[in-house]
Amino acid sequence: MNNDVRNLVYAILYKDSKTIKAYTKVLLLNDNTSKDSAFVKSALTYLEEHENTLKEVPHDVKGLITCEDLRDSFLVNRHYFRKDEEYIVNKVVTLHKVAQKLEDKKIHFTNSLMLHGESGTGKTTLGRYIAYKLNLPFIYLNFSNVISSYLGSTQKNIQKVFDYIRDIDCVLMLDEVDAIGLRRGTEDVGEMSRVVIGLMQCLDNLPNNVTIIGATNRIDMIDTALLRRFTLKQEVKRPSSREERYKYVSTFLDDIQFNYNKDALLKYCEQDKTQAEIINDMIISLAEYMATLV
Repeated sequence: MNNDVRNLVYAILYKDSKTIKAYTKVLLLNDNTSKDSAFVKSALTYLEEHENTLKEVPHDVKGLITCEDLRDSFLVNRHYFRKDEEYIVNKVVTLHKVAQKLEDKKIHFTNSLMLHGESGTGKTTLGRYIAYKLNLPFIYLNFSNVISSYLGSTQKNIQKVFDYIRDIDCVLMLDEVDAIGLRRGTEDVGEMSRVVIGLMQCLDNLPNNVTIIGATNRIDMIDTALLRRFTLKQEVKRPSSREERYKYVSTFLDDIQFNYNKDALLKYCEQDKTQAEIINDMIISLAEYMATLV
C-alpha cells in the first residue's frame, strides 16, 4: 500500500470529501494499465464534471442561503465593470490559486474580500462575477435572514451555514454584514456581541477552498476585529460621470441587441443614478416598449 492509498483511506475514515476526490484523481492518473484505460477515462470525466457541483442543501439550511451555478446563468457580456473592479476581481482569483498552494503546505489562509459602498452600486453582482471567474458555485447569505429573536438561534443559524459549506469549493457571499457585525461596545454588548465572536470563529476555521465575499453599506460600523478577517477591501461606487453611466446602459442594451438612440441615451445618463437604478429604468422602459408591440 503506497502513501496515496493510505491518504485516501484516511480521508474516507475522516469523511474529508475534498481529499477523497483529490487522491482518487491521483490514483486514477497514476494508473497506466491498458485494461483500465476506459474506466480511468470515464472516472476522470465524471470527477471533472462534478468537481464544483453543490451537495444537497440540508432542510434546516435551505431557508438561510441561496445557491447558484453561474457557469451558464451569469451573462457576463451584459455587465460593465470598471478597471478598479476588474483589478480586485483578478486579485481574488489569484489569491484563490495561492490559497490552494498554501493548503498543500498545511498553511491556513482565507481568501476574503469586503465590498462596501452605498446600496444599489452592484456589490452582489461583483460577488457573482468573482464566482463566475473562479468557475465555482455562488452561495449567498443575507444576514438579515439569519437573525432570530430566540436567544442563541442567530449564532446557530450561522454555524449551520458554515458547516454546510466547509467541504465545498465555493464563493460564499455574506451580505449586510452590518446587520450583525456592529462594533462591540457601541450598540449591543449582549447577544449580537456573541454572534460577532461566533462569526469570527467560523471564518477562522474555514478551509482554504472557500472564498469569502462580505458586503456592507456601513463599513464604518463594522467591528474592527471582524473587518481584519477580510484580506482585501474594496469600495464599490456609483458611476461618477455621464460617460460611465452610458457604458453601463449601452453594455446592457448591446447585449440584448436593442437598437437605441445614442443622443437620447446620453441625455438620460446626465442623471446621477446608481447602477441598480439605471438597470431598473432600462428594464421598465423595455417592458413598456415591448407592450406596444403586443
